[in-house]
Order: sequence, then C-alpha cells, then structure tokens
Amino acid sequence: MDLIRRTVAKDCDPAEFDQFVHICKAVKLDPLRRQIYAFVFNKDKPQWRQMTVVTAIGGYRSIAERTGNYRPDEDDAKIEYSDAAKNPQTNPLGIVKAIVYVWKYSHGEWHRAAGSAHWDEYVPLRDGAIDSKKTGWIKMPRIMIAKCAEAAALRKAWPDDFAGLEIEEEVDRRSIDLTATELADEAARDQRVARIGGPGVLVDWCD
Repeated sequence: MDLIRRTVAKDCDPAEFDQFVHICKAVKLDPLRRQIYAFVFNKDKPQWRQMTVVTAIGGYRSIAERTGNYRPDEDDAKIEYSDAAKNPQTNPLGIVKAIVYVWKYSHGEWHRAAGSAHWDEYVPLRDGAIDSKKTGWIKMPRIMIAKCAEAAALRKAWPDDFAGLEIEEEVDRRSIDLTATELADEAARDQRVARIGGPGVLVDWCD
C-alpha cells in the first residue's frame, strides 16, 4: 500500500487514496502492474481538484475477459482517413476516426458491439500542435485512437463492469502535470537519493 501511495497514487489525499484502492479491489486490477492509475487534476486548486481513475487498455481487456462472455474481434481496427483532415501539426495522417468491434455472448448467441473515436475529440493539442509530451500520439497515432474506440466498445457492451473507468489515452487531452510513468520514475529517483544518504547530482544520459 505504501509503495502504491508513493508511486502511481502519489498525488492522492487520504480520501482519494482510499477511494482508489477500493476501486482497484472492486475491478480486480493491480496498480503495480500498470493496469490502473490515479490521476489528480488541478491538484493545486482545491475548488477544481478531481481524482480520476485511469485504466490501461490491458486492464480493460482483463475485466472483459473475466466476464466469461467476451471475445475480441478478428479484424483490426477500421481507420477512416480524409485528405481534408490532414495537417502536419495536428493530424499528419489525416485520421478522421477509428471503429473497433468486440463480441459479447448473451441470450444464447454472440452479439457485436461497436465503439468509435473521432481524432479531433481525443488528440492532445498544445499551442496548435500535438503535445510533444504525448509521444504515442505522434509515433503511433492509429494505435492510440484505436484504443479509445476499443474502450468505447467495451463500455457499451459491459456498462456496469466499466463504470467510472477511463483509459489513459482518453484523458491525454486534459491537462496532466505528470503521467503515471513519470510519477513512478520520480519516486524511483527519490529512492536512489535516499540510498546514497542525501542529495546528489543525478546525471541522465537519455535523449
């Protein structure tokens, strides 16, 4: 619990942390396996402060699998493109939307549920361009928008199981001070400093 509080739930106050742990137990996802995170928006503004529980797409699939009546679609996500939507800063590929299907077994037969996600509703923009900190949207745009569509399809098929849960790609458009990965990295740096007995000079050779 202490490790969770110091890493993936670092910004939570006691009440938010209790709520986060309760949700983790309810949906049977492990925050230390990066299946579920706690993001706190406007943490320095009490009147606007909000804790949001964010789930990795792998966590979404695990919840669906445990229902016993789920199977993924055989086909890849369907991506719609438009030359008119192309913009080197905000939409280099001209993606309009993604459609993903999942299957649910109910009343003796399989039913297909569709989820769609429009690019302009999810892409995280900053200063008129894709946010450089959200590298997934730059390097893997089709995968990112497809994850949003898959999450929508899963929520449509199992609304109770996914109540109150969003995936990380769906909240990328909001203002996030630190991602869950950055929180974990920051905690790891703190631990290294503690082991050497105090402040030191940390050299990062990456990038």
